[in-house]
Amino acid sequence: MTDEDNKNCISNSVIFTAAGKFRLKGAYGLPCAYCGEMIITVQKRKELGHILANASGKKLRRIIEKIFSDKKPLTEKIVVNAIKKVSRQHPERNIQELLNVLMSEAQERLIADQKAVIELTRELSAGLTGETKKRTERDFEFIDGILSNTFGGIIFKRKTLINGFRTLLDNETNRHNKSILKKMVTTLPKLPTSGNSPDAFIVKYHRRNSREIAERLLEPYLASGEHVLPESCGGPSHFSNYLVIHKRCNEKRGCIDFKAYLRKNRQMIDLIHRHISAVDSKIKKGYEFDGSDTYIEEVTKRLYEESGGLINWEKFCRLRKKKRKKMRN
Repeated sequence: MTDEDNKNCISNSVIFTAAGKFRLKGAYGLPCAYCGEMIITVQKRKELGHILANASGKKLRRIIEKIFSDKKPLTEKIVVNAIKKVSRQHPERNIQELLNVLMSEAQERLIADQKAVIELTRELSAGLTGETKKRTERDFEFIDGILSNTFGGIIFKRKTLINGFRTLLDNETNRHNKSILKKMVTTLPKLPTSGNSPDAFIVKYHRRNSREIAERLLEPYLASGEHVLPESCGGPSHFSNYLVIHKRCNEKRGCIDFKAYLRKNRQMIDLIHRHISAVDSKIKKGYEFDGSDTYIEEVTKRLYEESGGLINWEKFCRLRKKKRKKMRN
């Protein structure tokens, strides 16, 4: 295969593993197997990001309504709804300009949320002793200076703070201090991030260009290959062990046992059946799939085994056929 062929293959396919063993042409538009909302590809994200970045006013609101449904309570969706709302007062502005409008209030709320977690961590540190206590006191003074803008625009970096306290924990030899530092390190991840806080998202991205903001808003909807049987449990990186789901849905499940995860989220049973049905329709229309001749057969067999029979493709097809026959009559 030539370099040009490789480029074309990558641009027309979604590669779900580092080894590139699972590709699906036309993954855009498939319903996510876990939440049922539309999946987008990397290529489609670029196209949609370009459209979003250059839209304003009514056009921007129409695009938002088309792409972002209200089913999934994502941080990005809350930000999108805020953009949509403020665009009515500023119809001539694009996404980046609208984030700047939202920035002031978002920053106030974010600082309040950050201070609440920092204060909780500071209370835990009260029991520290010796040099460790002095070190953390200096750290908290510096954090207070950042949050109050005493230092003139130095940015509060959540990861840097957490990593700093983890390093302190790793180097601590006093058992009493170590026990307290463990609690502090467990508390600090509660600090808001752009992934779980709309205010943190706005503050982080308000200075980025519109294209970058638009593509970041679409990121949770990117296609991802989900191992039905997790790799950590011996699951193979093979098409028979993959479902196509959103990146965010994949991160949410982690390595939880598939059967246990289904029992906690029983609505997924019907969604997975519908997803397989959509993939089957795509294959029949000519879209290429690695192992397309046997994918449906093999993946549904895997799903049946790993779900303890909760996912039963043959039964789903029989019931669907019976329902269609009844509707025709």
